[in-house]
Amino acid sequence: MNFQEAIAFIYPLRRFGQKPGLQNIQQLCDKLGNPERRLGKVVHVAGTNGKGSVSAMLASICMESGEKVGLYTSPHLVSFTERIRVNGQPISEEKVAEICTELKSEVEALGATFFEVTTAIAFKCFADEAVEIAVIETGMGGRLDATNIVASDCTVITNIGLEHTEWLGETTGKIAAEKAAIIRPKSNVITGVKDLEALEVITRVARERKSKIHIAPAVVDVQVVSEGLFEMSLHVRSLRRSYHGFKIPFFGVYQTENIAIAILTAEKMNFSEENIRNGIQKLSENTGFRARLEKMESSPLLLLDVTHNAFGMKRTVRSLMKFKSQFRSVRVVFACVSGKDADEMLEHLKPLTDAMYLPKINTERAMDLGRLSSICERLEIQYTIYDSSSAALEKAREDASSDDLILVTGSFYLAGEILATKQWPKIQVFDE
Repeated sequence: MNFQEAIAFIYPLRRFGQKPGLQNIQQLCDKLGNPERRLGKVVHVAGTNGKGSVSAMLASICMESGEKVGLYTSPHLVSFTERIRVNGQPISEEKVAEICTELKSEVEALGATFFEVTTAIAFKCFADEAVEIAVIETGMGGRLDATNIVASDCTVITNIGLEHTEWLGETTGKIAAEKAAIIRPKSNVITGVKDLEALEVITRVARERKSKIHIAPAVVDVQVVSEGLFEMSLHVRSLRRSYHGFKIPFFGVYQTENIAIAILTAEKMNFSEENIRNGIQKLSENTGFRARLEKMESSPLLLLDVTHNAFGMKRTVRSLMKFKSQFRSVRVVFACVSGKDADEMLEHLKPLTDAMYLPKINTERAMDLGRLSSICERLEIQYTIYDSSSAALEKAREDASSDDLILVTGSFYLAGEILATKQWPKIQVFDE
């Protein structure tokens, strides 16, 4: 198979849904010579929100130390290859085709899912590249997640909120139990969880497995010294050292929680202050990290964001509300997929939003626009519907004045479609 044939083969696997258990991924890895055993030091990252950000931060910090680093995250924005990176570079299309060809008959025999196949490709790529550190982000949950066949040295659980309740459970305690199942015996566990029910579960599992647990909110203090659009300066104090005048290349106070987790994890991995500062400062450059309130255009200001659940939307809106008075109006291009709590996401967006643009996004998982419009009507949010994401963004630009804010949010699919519409200029994060 070539790359296009490989993608055409694995994308439809989504329709088979999720099969509980690790048998499929183990058999796929057996077919590939058990690459999951040759990943170097493994950092396994789970959580409701922030796991992509923390994974990217850790990979960037590891790269700054000179290590060869594999980073596996999901979903992608524009190209499938973004999911699997070695030292920041996406996997080659040829490598995807090569591994898919090797796996094809086994995948068909097992009825393996898209995520199982993608995970096997990532592990094979990292093993072939002889990475020294692999940063592996879980997909959904943890216990039955395809990534959960790795022998991790370090487990990170960012936070716990109500998500995928039909699969993971309807309480934070049950969800925490699913995610804590990735903890390996006698490993380091770092968490930013504050919910007491969830934290009790994670602590108990760590204790049962004789793993050391480190709770970031208890041992890392982050103070915001100054905060502006695209400019935040922090003072960070951990048990090991103090980081004064720590400037970060993105904004959103919620990111301080992710930074605390990343710093604590990096310290437990014995990385230097210089590695940590440089890793976070060079996050985008080193890992391709983007679309987290990313500035795409200046006039009107256009922010691209992948917040895709109610837990995250509350944080995103709270960060933006501080600056709402700087804009004449705020226009939101919003889409989400089925299974997400659109009611709650839109409730959080309501105080920020002056006009809502609802596009049809190109995925079978897209939430019905009729349902989104009915929610907007109930919440008394002004809205209009569009046939495509590009049409919605173009209309928002047309309606906006130079001192408006346009926020694109709600889905990785939406952000990816916007990124694919044109070659976007590289805009500096910090305004001069």
